[in-house]
Amino acid sequence: MKVGEGLEGLARLRLSRGELGFVFFEFSALAVSTGDHRLLFDPAEAVGPKDLSSWKPNLLLITHEHFDHLEPSRLVELQRVSGATVVCNRGSAPLLRKVGRLVVVGAGETVEVEGAKVTGIRARHPAQEPLMFLVESGGLSIFHGSDSSFTPEVERHRADVAFLPAGAPSPTASVGDALRMARALGCRWAIPFHCLREEAEEFRRRVEKNLPGVRVLLPERGEVYRL
Repeated sequence: MKVGEGLEGLARLRLSRGELGFVFFEFSALAVSTGDHRLLFDPAEAVGPKDLSSWKPNLLLITHEHFDHLEPSRLVELQRVSGATVVCNRGSAPLLRKVGRLVVVGAGETVEVEGAKVTGIRARHPAQEPLMFLVESGGLSIFHGSDSSFTPEVERHRADVAFLPAGAPSPTASVGDALRMARALGCRWAIPFHCLREEAEEFRRRVEKNLPGVRVLLPERGEVYRL
């Protein structure tokens, strides 16, 4: 359900256990609120320090070091303003030495950070040890697929809400891979991102045909949604 705009709108949400609010920015940049945590994934340059006046993340999560996912100096500023803990893949860690609070995660590892459980899942993408993430918070399991293609490790996990890369400009993501992830995760909600609009619509059509129990939401940039 669309309920407002931007991080100010997200900050106004009052969420019960098992509820989630989110704002999609671009590529795989995503702000997520649960009843327990505020998560900012792969912000790159889509979010600046001034944007955090009303909504400050507890966790900043970086899947890999490419420019459309991480801008190191911007992330240092976001961490300084918010006081958040940064969780990143090993390939991003050398770029983030100036970050005050940094947790480095490898594929298959689970860490508890600020009371949330964060699991790194091996991604397939031309980066240095890229990850997808599964975050357990507020009674929910939340999957963030970066811009990866499907990997067999996804089948070891289950998610209530899955943000799934479905295509361009990633050289690895595709509608078919996103569909395989949704099926493997057994998710209730599937949200395509990091794709063209026509790819997102094709994903919705294929989910409706093949996974009738899964609800699909095609997010508009900057809008606030409650699930």
